[in-house]
Amino acid sequence: MVSLTKEIQYVNKQGKEIYDERRTELELDSFNLLYVALTRAAEQLHIITEKKLDKKGIENPRYYSGVFISFLKENNLWDDDKNEYSFGSFVNIEPLEKQDLTSQIQEEFISTPWKNHNITLLANSSKLWGTKRGEAKDYGNFLHKILSEVITKEDVAVVLEKQIQQGELSLEEKNQLQEIISSIISHPKLKEYYSKDVTVYNEREIVHNNQIVIPDRLVFDKEKKVTIIDYKTGVSKKEHHFQLENYGSVLESLNYSVKKKVLIYSNEKISIEEF
Repeated sequence: MVSLTKEIQYVNKQGKEIYDERRTELELDSFNLLYVALTRAAEQLHIITEKKLDKKGIENPRYYSGVFISFLKENNLWDDDKNEYSFGSFVNIEPLEKQDLTSQIQEEFISTPWKNHNITLLANSSKLWGTKRGEAKDYGNFLHKILSEVITKEDVAVVLEKQIQQGELSLEEKNQLQEIISSIISHPKLKEYYSKDVTVYNEREIVHNNQIVIPDRLVFDKEKKVTIIDYKTGVSKKEHHFQLENYGSVLESLNYSVKKKVLIYSNEKISIEEF
């Protein structure tokens, strides 16, 4: 990581492209900010800006002040000795008459928890209209999202409850997912990777040789050896193995000792591939 200063444009062609792109983005943001500032006034707009000129009396168009001064000059209104300009008339708009709105007072409320009434809150319901959670892609993505927040088995209930509160899960879906996740973290070949005796990093970005890799789960044992775990749905594919081999190569190039690579397939039954 290096500071994005103007000097970076002199490093090489790529540095120049990065600097120019960033400068363009900042200029666009600045103009958007100026546009908002100049178009939100309801009655009167008052602008206070610096009278920024160089020794020759020339404004700098890279500053907001330069934009305003250029505007005045183009309209033959600029005066070196004048510091205030006004347009239009200072007339206040008459306030709108307030209308009395009739409202009803709710005197009775449900005092029992909403869960007892079989109420389901769907904050993102529009995403689910016409779809089924059990479809392969949606199921895989959602299970992956849940597992990305699980460090040990104690986290499962908390993570699932949060998804219910956010309207992402129904109680029925929660029970189904809890069963699947429990079968993963309690599996004889996997439970050591979800214990409190290991160090876990979920979905951490690793940058190496102009590539970014994001393993689903990295588990470091007491000897600092790492096991790479990736979650999949569907059938086993060679590219899944290639993906983990690439993760392993990146970690080894960073002087980490890779102990094992594990693919976890969560379909009707949990299947595991270790290599």
